Amino acid sequence: MSTSQAEFYTVPTLPPEAIADAALVFLSDHEKAGAYPPGSREDFQPSRSSAAPSIEVTAPFETDGDASNVLVPLLPTATADATPREVPSLLRFVDNTLMQSAPIHNRPRHAHDICSICFRQGVEQKIVSDNGRGSSMNVPAVTSTFLPLWPCGHWVHYRCLIWRATRTNAEKDKCPVCNIQLYQWEGITALTLATRTRIDMEDIVKVKSADLTPLAHSDEVEFATECATIDSLIHANFFAELANPSQFTDDSPNLIQVFYNVIDALERMEKPAARWLRYFTPLGRLLYGMFVAIKLQRYLVASHAKIQGTEGWVEFEEGAKTLQGKILDEVRKA
Repeated sequence: MSTSQAEFYTVPTLPPEAIADAALVFLSDHEKAGAYPPGSREDFQPSRSSAAPSIEVTAPFETDGDASNVLVPLLPTATADATPREVPSLLRFVDNTLMQSAPIHNRPRHAHDICSICFRQGVEQKIVSDNGRGSSMNVPAVTSTFLPLWPCGHWVHYRCLIWRATRTNAEKDKCPVCNIQLYQWEGITALTLATRTRIDMEDIVKVKSADLTPLAHSDEVEFATECATIDSLIHANFFAELANPSQFTDDSPNLIQVFYNVIDALERMEKPAARWLRYFTPLGRLLYGMFVAIKLQRYLVASHAKIQGTEGWVEFEEGAKTLQGKILDEVRKA
């Protein structure tokens, strides 16, 4: 690390990070508690510099030289082999497919139609609220959008649908009435929507199959452990990058390269392994990449605040915006 680089940084003390704080919140800018998300969101503006490399989650990677070179994936990304039917990912189903019927939301054909999940009658009423550990749904109703599922047309409350997606049963991705598959379930996408909608993921404690003796971990513990692993990789790779010559005039580190190195290390460790972070769709892969990028950003802000505004920081933020744009493009695919 050069003398000029050293002035930006201090040896960090990694603060404890709450489970909820580690979850994704980047898609929640226009969401109101209990309300169905709007049909459109503000796109990020194009990068101010055409030379700024984008963050593309296709790790593990090979790079030749600095991070502005072309990144070559060594493993294929998720393919149609994992999705035998034309079924959308959960996030695309919620933010795109269901929005096609927005003009009739809260306007069921029959005034006495009830939600197929909570069985509450009446528009904009829901009963979903629990602590993520199987507590009763018998709580006071609150406002939520009433909408028809696609393709079957059965009506549910938006928050009831998200609550169902956070459960651990095998039917969570199916209509509760006709059992047709609605979307492709994956942990990282369910976590994204659960965080945005302020609903806890259901947590299952692992038990031994022989005597049902509880093990020392659950879905929540696995998630926290994997988050700690990501934090450690970010810390190690950030300081490793500081030892490399800087490509910037202000001698700041290449944060894009730090991101790629962390993703590469996670792939080699066969992560994600935690159920709440797993993915198999292209959109899930992008969401996981954004999850890592957010954690890297929080680490830098908390432990190396002086890096904000440097050339390396600006390039990293541009890459994160590009990644978010790719997520929105994937959501809006026909």
